[in-house]
Amino acid sequence: MSGPVDREPTGGPSWSTQNRLLDRVSALFGLDDDQRRQEVSALSGLPVTDLVAAAGSRGVRARAQALQGLREGLNVDVLLGLGALAGLWGTPHRWLADRDRLVPLGLSP
Repeated sequence: MSGPVDREPTGGPSWSTQNRLLDRVSALFGLDDDQRRQEVSALSGLPVTDLVAAAGSRGVRARAQALQGLREGLNVDVLLGLGALAGLWGTPHRWLADRDRLVPLGLSP
């Protein structure tokens, strides 16, 4: 009689931590809401079909790969805008040295 398969420790985050982080990145891309997917698509230029496909991914590895695929090619300003849109953080700003000012990025869908 064989027992449950023990997972070998990898030195990385636990499964619950990985799932929690993946849930947060999924929220960044609006994968849990049709309206948010439309907004994310408008802001990022990602096709809604790609967002829907990523939302259907199951399992830690599949979800991580799908989210990585969405992230590729997006610049930092877009990612910051998506996080603000999702309510994960406040309005992103950029320092303009030539003006000696901090200004909001002004990203909107």
